[in-house]
This record gives sequence, structure tokens and C-alpha cells, in this order.
Amino acid sequence: MKKVSKVFSFAIMLILALALVTGCGSDKADDKESQGGEAQGDFDGEFIIGGFGPITGDAAQYGLAVMNSSKIAVDEINAAGGVKVGDKTYKLAHTFEDDEAKPDVALAAYNKLMDDGVQAIVGGVTSGSHMGVVEDAYNDNILMVSPSVTVDNGIEHPNAFRTCFTDSMQGDIMAKYALSIGAKKIAVIYNQADEYSTGIMQVFVDAIKDSDAEIVANEGFEANATDMKTQLTTIRNSGADLIFAPVYYQAAYYITQQAHELGMDIPFIGTDGWDGVLEVSVDPAVLEGSVFQTPFTYNDPNPAVQEYVKKYEEETGEKPNQFGANAYDAVYVVKAALEKAGSIESEDLIAAMHEIEVDGITGTISFNENGEPKKDVKLIKIVDGEYELFTLE
Repeated sequence: MKKVSKVFSFAIMLILALALVTGCGSDKADDKESQGGEAQGDFDGEFIIGGFGPITGDAAQYGLAVMNSSKIAVDEINAAGGVKVGDKTYKLAHTFEDDEAKPDVALAAYNKLMDDGVQAIVGGVTSGSHMGVVEDAYNDNILMVSPSVTVDNGIEHPNAFRTCFTDSMQGDIMAKYALSIGAKKIAVIYNQADEYSTGIMQVFVDAIKDSDAEIVANEGFEANATDMKTQLTTIRNSGADLIFAPVYYQAAYYITQQAHELGMDIPFIGTDGWDGVLEVSVDPAVLEGSVFQTPFTYNDPNPAVQEYVKKYEEETGEKPNQFGANAYDAVYVVKAALEKAGSIESEDLIAAMHEIEVDGITGTISFNENGEPKKDVKLIKIVDGEYELFTLE
């Protein structure tokens, strides 16, 4: 009898041990599915923020900055306890799709996000891709907060907002700056195939025409052009004392490098698309003294900015740009709207956007009735291979 009892006891112990192991495995599986980790019990639900932008191709620097910065903000918010929405606390989730800076790809990316159940969007990133999506987003009545779409009609629908300045605002800002430094003969070089570039160019030219300065050359180049020496030679012969280039950073690099090769000693000014130009320039000296509009620079001593920069460098090994900073702020804008609305419903979030104010790393942000941001205008000057931030008076 004793022998049978021992066998029976061993069997009972084995069954209990297996049950304990199975139970532990089940808990781990649940944790993996919820992606909440140890803090999952603190959340009543999940709110998904989607994004789309170029993470491959020539404009990848912009999309990657937006994607990475959005994730950093989401992780920060979750680590701090999530978002209080009425009497519930939500965990944020983030998903991002590559649009290759192409409108048709952007629409496919947007549809994928909607299929995945996103509840708000931080995007688009480039104006052309964004415009390929805005009508669908309006019809779906989903909150969109773009960090970098500057085209004037990019947020004409009530569900759309942005944390960046418009093309018109940038054109006016840079015209004001050009006149403030005493420029009298101004040349313009722009991408004639790009809505961003042509839109800003036109506003700038119109503003200068209303002043005592003059436009002495207005030179366009074709899409994907890398040789701008013909246009620059015309500018050199025009007697210009300042060159305005409302272009993205790759073109800004080609233009400034080739102007240097042509022996041109004329200062450049640009727009927010210049952000990142130092990172791609082989010879930073050719950019010396250039000024462009931006709300952010990574060497801003503001402690909040430096904390963001530190996290971005830890995540990516690179320094962030203003596209990323605007996206980081955009996520906090969505958080503020959730808190103000006390609801996760789109119509409530959209209404709440007009009632919030966010102390962001690009400035204190609120929104007017058209969804445009109200915040300070800042400029960057490139000095000794570094960005120096200053405020336009």
C-alpha cells in the first residue's frame, strides 16, 4: 500500500506542477497580445494613432523623423500613465505606413491604416501625398494633425489641423526677413514641379513686389534636377544681393554647392524644407550664413527640447529635425484633445482641438478656427557648421 501511495502522491504533484507551468504560459501570452506589459492593468482601453509618410526614397528623412518622433511621444505618454479620457485611462498605440512621397501610395497607406482601426492620424508628411488623402479622411471624419504639410489648402476641411506654418505664411515670413536685412535685389530659385516650392515662391514674389525691393531673377528647375548651374549663372549675372530658395534639403544642398563652385558669394535664405541640409552637405562651409524658417533646432538649450533630442538620438543614432519635433508636438496635441473632449469619438476630438493649448518643444501651440497653429515664428542661421535659432521680431 505504501508503494502505491507514493506513486499516487508523485502523480498528484506532477499534475499540479504542470498546471502551474501552463498557467504562467497563459499569462505571458495574454501580455504579448495586449502589448501592455506590467502596466496593462492600469489601462481601460487603447487608442490608436496612425501616421503615413515617406520612409523610403528621397524624402525619407522627413517621414522617418515623423515616425520615430511620434513613437517617442507615444512611449512617453504611456510611461507616464497614459491618457485620462473622462473616467477611463487609455494606452496609446502607434502604427505608421510608408507612402514613398507619392499620392497614390499615400492613399493605399491611408486605407491600410483605416483597416487597422486607427482613431486619429499624425500626418501626412509631404504636401502632395497629404492632398491625395484629405478628401477620404474628411469623408471618414477622422482627426488629422499634420506636422509638416504646408500647402495652403491642406487643412481646408474641419477634421484637419497642422502644427507647422503654411506656404503663404512662410513666403510672407521670409519676405519680411529679406526686407529686414536690407535686401534690394533678390533672386529666386525654385522647383517648378513642386507645389510646396511654387506656392511659397509666388507669395514671396508678391510680397517683394509690394516693397521697395525688386525681384531681379526668378529661376525654376525641373523635378529631380541635380544640376542648377544654368539657373545660378543667370542669378549671378542679375546683380542679386540675396537668393531665396524655397526648396527641400536635397535641392538646397545642390544649389548652395554649385553656387560655391561658380564662385558666387551671395547669401541664401530658405524655408522649413531646408531642415536637414547640414546632415547631407559634404562641405558645410558652403552653407555658412544661410537662414531658413523653422520652429526647432536640436541645439536649443530648452530642457524639454534637450530631453527629446536625447531620446531621439538613443532611438535612432541621429539628431532630430523640425519635422520630427512638429510630429512629437502633434501627438501631445492629440493627447490634449482626448483629455479636453473626455471622449474618443472623432467629432468630440475635432471640436476639442479649438479649445486646447499645448506647451510643446516647437512653442506654445493653439489653433484658430481654420485649424492653423498659433505659435512664435523662429528662424535658423547656419554658423560654423551649426544651426543657431533666433526669433523674427
